[in-house]
Amino acid sequence: MLEPNGGNIVRKLLELTPSYRAAGEDSFRFGEIKRMFEDAGFRMALRQPLSLFPNFTPLSVFKALKGVEPFVEATPILRGMCGANVFGFVAADSRED
Repeated sequence: MLEPNGGNIVRKLLELTPSYRAAGEDSFRFGEIKRMFEDAGFRMALRQPLSLFPNFTPLSVFKALKGVEPFVEATPILRGMCGANVFGFVAADSRED
C-alpha cells in the first residue's frame, strides 16, 4: 500500500510547508506510480482507492463526514481524493491477474 496519495488535496497543500519539505517526504500521483512499476517490468493488476481521510484528520471531522467516504471511494471522478491506494503489480510477462 502506498499512502498518502499524491492526488490528495490536503497532502499536496502540506507539501508546500517548510517542515514537510525538510522531512524529505514525497507523494506520487497515480500515473507516476504506474509508470515507475511499468518501467521496472511490471503491470498493474489491481488498484483500490481507500480512505478519504488522511491519518491526521481530526476525529470530529472524521465522525461528521465518515458517511460520505463509501460514496467517494465508489465514484470514479472523486476517487482521486482518497488518501491511500492499494496497488497490485505482477511481472509484465505474467498471464495471471
